[in-house]
Amino acid sequence: MATPEVTARLAAEVGLRAVELDETPLDLIVDGADEVDLDLTPSRVSAVGWSASASSPPPRDQILLIRAEKLVPALGNRGRLRSEVVRAGVRAGGPAGGGRPFVTDNGNFTLDCETAPLGDPAATKRAIDGIPGVVDAGLFLGTAERALVAEGGRVRDLRRKGS
Repeated sequence: MATPEVTARLAAEVGLRAVELDETPLDLIVDGADEVDLDLTPSRVSAVGWSASASSPPPRDQILLIRAEKLVPALGNRGRLRSEVVRAGVRAGGPAGGGRPFVTDNGNFTLDCETAPLGDPAATKRAIDGIPGVVDAGLFLGTAERALVAEGGRVRDLRRKGS
């Protein structure tokens, strides 16, 4: 499962050094996602709080690497939204259905929230982020200017309008 710690170990194996987000300005972030309409929901294997929005200052560019099936007409189209919450924000009984939440490198839980396609992702993000204990709603809005989309043996370069 990919997490910042696993990624750092793999980078070290090939001679790269992972840096802390506040250690150096980032020129580029390359990332994947579960759903993309050039806004994105994070991959189900990621720690939600680790995102381009978490870097300070923000990177000059973020490029998404995805397969064509990750493109959606609206975020929430696949019926789930991953959110990161502090452990105290989850009832002692655990998530619905008795499943075990993914624990991030920061020791927080990620929970999948059922959703329909989002008509106003920004309003949804504000509402979820306003809940005490939520670290991040898992909606990364306005962070990526382009996506490289693998489809049919080719790569399509999808760019945000105005870029």
